[in-house]
Amino acid sequence: MHLALYSVLGGTLQFGRLSSNSGLAHWTVIAIGIIYGVSDEWHQSFVPGRNPSAADLLADTMGVLIGYAFTYWLLPKLNLEVLGYRKY
Repeated sequence: MHLALYSVLGGTLQFGRLSSNSGLAHWTVIAIGIIYGVSDEWHQSFVPGRNPSAADLLADTMGVLIGYAFTYWLLPKLNLEVLGYRKY
């Protein structure tokens, strides 16, 4: 479940990077997704019955990378002129 949800996050981060004029580097945007996963695992330590897990963090990280890479590969192949995506 972590892999699937964080792949959506990774894809959304890549879409946002391409759709903005911020000029953020790939590694910066990917790091934002991974840091979000770290904060999510840290927050779980405060929830009764939940524990932070290195395996969950690995799944979060892999999800961000897979979603980001898939969107990086897919968006230029599509002719999207909707939702604010600008083809460069």
